[in-house]
Amino acid sequence: MALEEPKSFRVSDDPKKIPVSVAEMPSFTREAKKLFDAEELERLRDHAAMFRELGPVMRDTGGLRKLRWATDNNKGKSHGARIVYFYGGDHMPLYLIAVYPKSKKATLSGAEKKAAKKMVEALKRAYDPEQRRRSLRVVSGSLKRGVK
Repeated sequence: MALEEPKSFRVSDDPKKIPVSVAEMPSFTREAKKLFDAEELERLRDHAAMFRELGPVMRDTGGLRKLRWATDNNKGKSHGARIVYFYGGDHMPLYLIAVYPKSKKATLSGAEKKAAKKMVEALKRAYDPEQRRRSLRVVSGSLKRGVK
């Protein structure tokens, strides 16, 4: 049997149907390894990449979102894990920030929210398209003049 060429190949025009890159803060990775096996952690990453705006935005955090994630020993709504993440748009990765068992913590403290807001502002600045364009113009101009 000969293999046939596909007649058409179409990638979705809707950017929300294409997964984004996922980055993890080191503290997230450490805690996630305590709660999930490798397969479950990979499912979580894939889910976050596809459904990046699913979790509600948390107040006073600058845009962090919280996602409920069922664990193997899930015993209802009050159990399972909470995933705190930041999605700033398709021009940047989705950042997995924190994970904690719901049974040990209900939400972020005021101090944690304040620190999170500063981190979110730094991420937004780092991926600001206008800021990146300005940086590229400076580098490009320096290269044209022969400046290293």
